[in-house]
Amino acid sequence: MGDEIQEASSAVSRATTASFSKWVKEDFDREDFNPDHLAAVPGNAQLSDELRLWPATRKRVKTLVRQGVGVDQRRDLWLTVSGGLQFSKVSGSLYTETLQDSFGNTVREDLPCPRPFLPASGCQWWQLSAAGQAAGCRILVAIERNHPDISHCPDLQRLAAVLLHVIDDETTCFNILSALLQSDHSGAANGAVPSSHPVFLDQSQTAVIDTEACLGRLARKKAKHSYRWLQETQGASESVMATDDEMVRVMGDWLSWVFAWLPLTTVIRVVDCFLIEGKKVLYRVALAMMKLTYRNMDVSDGRRNAKRPGLPEVKRHSRSLASAVLLQCAFKIRSLSRRLIQQCQASGRTAPTLPRSRVESRAEPSDFVSAAGTTETAVVTDNKQWTRMWQWLPARYQIMRPRRVFCTEEDGYSLSTLYERCADEEPLLMLVRSTAKEVFGAFLSSSLKNRLHGTKGFSYFGSGETFLFSLLPRANCYQWSGLSGGGGGDVEKGSADYFIAGDTKCIAIGGGDGYGLWLDAGLDNGTSTRNTTFTNPPLVSSDDGSFRVAAIEVFALDGE
Repeated sequence: MGDEIQEASSAVSRATTASFSKWVKEDFDREDFNPDHLAAVPGNAQLSDELRLWPATRKRVKTLVRQGVGVDQRRDLWLTVSGGLQFSKVSGSLYTETLQDSFGNTVREDLPCPRPFLPASGCQWWQLSAAGQAAGCRILVAIERNHPDISHCPDLQRLAAVLLHVIDDETTCFNILSALLQSDHSGAANGAVPSSHPVFLDQSQTAVIDTEACLGRLARKKAKHSYRWLQETQGASESVMATDDEMVRVMGDWLSWVFAWLPLTTVIRVVDCFLIEGKKVLYRVALAMMKLTYRNMDVSDGRRNAKRPGLPEVKRHSRSLASAVLLQCAFKIRSLSRRLIQQCQASGRTAPTLPRSRVESRAEPSDFVSAAGTTETAVVTDNKQWTRMWQWLPARYQIMRPRRVFCTEEDGYSLSTLYERCADEEPLLMLVRSTAKEVFGAFLSSSLKNRLHGTKGFSYFGSGETFLFSLLPRANCYQWSGLSGGGGGDVEKGSADYFIAGDTKCIAIGGGDGYGLWLDAGLDNGTSTRNTTFTNPPLVSSDDGSFRVAAIEVFALDGE
């Protein structure tokens, strides 16, 4: 009996060890990453047989993987279904050759994550050791060298980190990621038509924005009750529900729900399915997180308690979700097709789609920082805020690069200096931070020199592309009220067109029964009130709309 117990214990130990790689740090957090839970998932001998016939057995493999993957099968599964095995046969020693060509025989251990692959919230390494993180950066650098066309792919860093928890060999991870990128780029693998081909990784800013906006629209259709509950918790007050447009922005960071809120053990099981079925799996999981949290809420007076915090509650509950329960709920969501996802993505586009060659040259959020010559700017330091603001720009300006032309910390608090620094620039992006730590601003479609070309005094100029926005404490964009909701740039008759005005005493954006944003000559004080041009609420929280300025920055946009 003692020998049987020892043998069983040794078997569990071997299975547990096989479920993670050498890159996992010794003191890893077992609440986040529990190899025992992975080892407890029974393998299926049939899965190994079906993988030998891949991709002809795709449907059968998908069914088996949803049921669970044994720890000794995961590496072969990932390598096969991703296309990494086939890629390795063609690429040979591409990974080592790329690093040698770039760095010679000695590769730095402190390579940073390449900017196109950097998530807005920073790199996420989970339980990888310092050596594992360095390996991840080497892999990403090699991919960047071989894919200079990819302008923005933040999920690649997270996926690389997940792979390294299971796979020791850097080349294998490189081949898996390269195969996924190649598959997405070709649009169809193994003869599949593009509409039926799984999509894995967004590779441009436009694609990332479409993905961010999609979950809110899907939730309205596929998770109605939990979506309405979140609307109640995200409103400006207990009596006001968040609008659908506000929910699209609130839920924009939904991929972080999957990658940051779930335990890594669960994320690994999600990746098992993702590598076969594509990004659709991630939508399913995010919707399931909402639905399961809503079901878990206490029932009071016949309805869920809307006073409980919405997204924080989803985060808290998701940490304790069993992976089997989550995946079962995710795959019970009916009729979540790729066509529906594409429709939800397209419904949020108010501007024509740019050709691929131009879309991929869009400026990235971190370009604001580098253009300013520092790792932090005076007003905004969060890449998520930059990304949100950038998507509000007219499409033709999103391919331009930002260049800071005025900053109060460097140029002083003077409106005349602001006019001087911005005189020859068009368009302009103005950012303001108040002493109450509110962040807001305006996109100015016309040069500030136009203030001199009108009638004497305080006269308005500019076009309907001008808009106001707020970033903190809540992100919102306020377009010209003259733009009708039907799309296509239609203009409502009789709309106020008080876009921009300025003289030596002040500058104002948005007028008519108030100023959307007004700043005095000393750039010390300002006001923000509702107005007929943008119909925005005050951008600040004070009762009278007044605020004290902490910092102002103005950016010009340069073409390629």
